[in-house]
Amino acid sequence: MKRPLIAVALFCLVLTIIRLLFFPDNDGKVKELLSSYVEDKSAITCTGRIKEVRLSDDSVRYYVTGVSSELSGSRVKFDSGLVISFFKNEYDNAYNDELIPGTRVSFTGIPRFFEGAANDGGYDEARDMYAKGMAAKITDGRITVIKKASYLRRKLWSIRRKVAAFYKIALDNKSAGVLAAVCLGEKVGLSTELRDDYGRAGMSHVLAISGLHISIFGVCVYEFLRRRGISFTASALIAVISVLLFVTMTGLTVSSLRAVIMFIISMGANVLGRKYDGLNASFLSFCIIILLNPRYMLQVGFMYSFGAVLAIYLSSELTDRKYRRINPILRMFFSSLSVCMLTFPITAYFSYEVPTYTVFLNLLIIPLVTPLLISGVLAGLMSYISYGLAGLVLIPAKLILKFFNFIASYYGRIPGSSIVIGRPPISLVFAYFIGIVVIYFAVKRHWQFGLGIIGLIIMLIIPNRIYHDSVTFLDVGQGDGIYVETAGRYRIMIDGGSSSRNNVGENVLQPYLAYNGRTGIDMWFVSHYDKDHISGLIELLAARYSINAIFLAKNDESENYREILRLAALNRTKVYEIQSLTEVKIGKDRILIMPVNGEDANNRGIIVRMDYERTGLDAVFAGDISSETEILLSKTRNGCEIFSGVDIYKAIHHGSKNSNSEEILSLSAPKTIVISCGRNNRYGHPHKEALERMEHYTADIRITTSGQVKISR
Repeated sequence: MKRPLIAVALFCLVLTIIRLLFFPDNDGKVKELLSSYVEDKSAITCTGRIKEVRLSDDSVRYYVTGVSSELSGSRVKFDSGLVISFFKNEYDNAYNDELIPGTRVSFTGIPRFFEGAANDGGYDEARDMYAKGMAAKITDGRITVIKKASYLRRKLWSIRRKVAAFYKIALDNKSAGVLAAVCLGEKVGLSTELRDDYGRAGMSHVLAISGLHISIFGVCVYEFLRRRGISFTASALIAVISVLLFVTMTGLTVSSLRAVIMFIISMGANVLGRKYDGLNASFLSFCIIILLNPRYMLQVGFMYSFGAVLAIYLSSELTDRKYRRINPILRMFFSSLSVCMLTFPITAYFSYEVPTYTVFLNLLIIPLVTPLLISGVLAGLMSYISYGLAGLVLIPAKLILKFFNFIASYYGRIPGSSIVIGRPPISLVFAYFIGIVVIYFAVKRHWQFGLGIIGLIIMLIIPNRIYHDSVTFLDVGQGDGIYVETAGRYRIMIDGGSSSRNNVGENVLQPYLAYNGRTGIDMWFVSHYDKDHISGLIELLAARYSINAIFLAKNDESENYREILRLAALNRTKVYEIQSLTEVKIGKDRILIMPVNGEDANNRGIIVRMDYERTGLDAVFAGDISSETEILLSKTRNGCEIFSGVDIYKAIHHGSKNSNSEEILSLSAPKTIVISCGRNNRYGHPHKEALERMEHYTADIRITTSGQVKISR
């Protein structure tokens, strides 16, 4: 076999999967011991060593490993780590220059378990932290130093902080944040907007200390020393030491670990006069990493790092086999295309959309990362001698950063800049990679077999292009957000807001739609104008999200009503003011809309009924109207038409005892009742009295406090 390490890597992969599935760490035992402390909100005291420090504008997080604690009368050593979180008002007692990676600490606080995604497309903290080897988080605590980190670590951390401070002085805030991320692994200066811009443009790899950065740094040191006449052995040794120091300062991520291992192998090959085989080196680093920590395999950075490096070496092997003298630009283009194709399912699975022009952008971006890194690192070191000289050295980095920031800022405005794919089923992702392997060997004989990749991409896209008759009650916290879909490809929102969560449009509604491959809303119904029903709508309108039409009741007294009209006009969204019972036909299905005109805000709006013709599914959504209004409506012809005989009943006013009257429940006779409210909300929703009334009509009562509720046929 030409590359026996391929077989070894596959064997290690199988062993790792078996280990993760059947021989887990002691997480289960630790969680069992912690559960009583979590439920009682009682504090625990632990010791451990800081592995990583993450700063943001409003918090600091310490990732601690080697943790041990006295739990339930016995000393327990954790196989996994803990995350200690402090927020802005706790900074004084939570952050100082002694609390750096390598420091041994003692800490006290209340443990909490990580939560999974509450909605499709939401942040799955439990999965993310499991992949990072963390078992739980500690809040409301204190942390003290037992033993300082080594002198070398403290010195490197000091250099990192001083160089980051120099960048802030020498550059504008945006450029300083990007350069600190590129050269130091320091991301505190990156705003959410900036990260999103780089992500949409497919430029996220620039913002992380990745294999690209490590390779550039190491090769530059090695080549500099060789051109000064220093021997192979000395140059390689100094380059390796420099890379290890650089990684220690910037933080050891899984992608940088892969690059370090491969760089050491390449330096060894140079010293021994052997030919360096990138594929063999990548397979060996793969084996080493997953044997060191099997959970690394679950990290997105691991998948991208190995996917990209495999694509680069495999595409290079193909072009060398077919065209030995291929134009360097064409070679780079083919390499960029190969990376995009191999990482396509990873991007779709975790980001739900794929940047369209990344293949071409990489031709501009990747060559500029080298001078950017060289200029940034040299300027940082020069700042110890003279800020003036350092500023001159930083000029190339300034120009490159302006170019990068310009591309990232305006990329999203280019028509067709990205395609929303939605999350493909994991089975199809595996099928895609199997298909890639088959096509790779076929392409060795005939290039036209490469067209099969188009078929693989279509295979991933198709599932999320199929629409179903369904109603999804999203977990928006204390509020309402209901997504309704029809088999006829209509996308409908009913309300969409929260009084307990900020940015619910960006963090809940839009990710949910993208996860399911949806790129806009055809009709948006507004029950009334309280914040917990419309904050997400206002947010998406302001962001120019695609919304074709809004249906609402006129209410000139409401400031939110006027704001919706203003933003809708800017967004070119049609607005329909409902003044009487209105029927809207959408294919074979129908929507009934009835206005209500009570005295207070909750009783002034619209009630919506959805009738699916094909599946016979019926649902009613009545906002926050009161029992008095319900009783009045139950005695009218229009009220009876709206409420009578439904399969799905959205509990009115989040399950309040002052709504959901016997009269309206009796008229509706629901098969399923869904209550949308926030966990431990200050109103006490759902109220016991309302639940008791509902239980007389159905045993199928679901609450969004456990996550989204989806009903489909």
